[in-house]
Amino acid sequence: EAASRRAARPLRREALPRVLRAFPALAALDLSACAGLDDASLAAALLGGGGAELGLGLRRVQLARASGVGWRGLEALVAACPRLEAVDLSHCVAAGDREMAALAAAAGLRELVMDKCLGVTDVGLAKVAVGCPGLERLSVKWCREISDIGIELLAKKCPDLRSVDISYLKVAFC
Repeated sequence: EAASRRAARPLRREALPRVLRAFPALAALDLSACAGLDDASLAAALLGGGGAELGLGLRRVQLARASGVGWRGLEALVAACPRLEAVDLSHCVAAGDREMAALAAAAGLRELVMDKCLGVTDVGLAKVAVGCPGLERLSVKWCREISDIGIELLAKKCPDLRSVDISYLKVAFC
């Protein structure tokens, strides 16, 4: 099973390092139900304690409702997972521009869901647009601080963008 398992959903942060060590072929990791997950525990799990980075093959990470994960945890995630393609930060109400700057370092990011990330502004969206030009799918529902300026820049900087969900935003259409 260790060689064939491609997805995991640990329920406790204490189990995360064991899961990453036991299943080196993981491509998807769902941490949305991982109670008490914070920057330190995420970084420690990805570094594996022995100095070797775990999670090198991870492509999809779901951090929905992981309000304890901030920019430091996201920086560790991006550094440990060079093949990262999709991140879900929905309902992380404390996430803001600094967290988006950390995610912008993932140049291969193709899908980003940040529904109800209330602290994200046009500046954070601009950092993602500039750092992740291959973005294909983006959802920014309920990110009330994003305006026309951010959406315009996104359209200019991400030519591969196919799907954008801007529901419940104060965006005027030209």
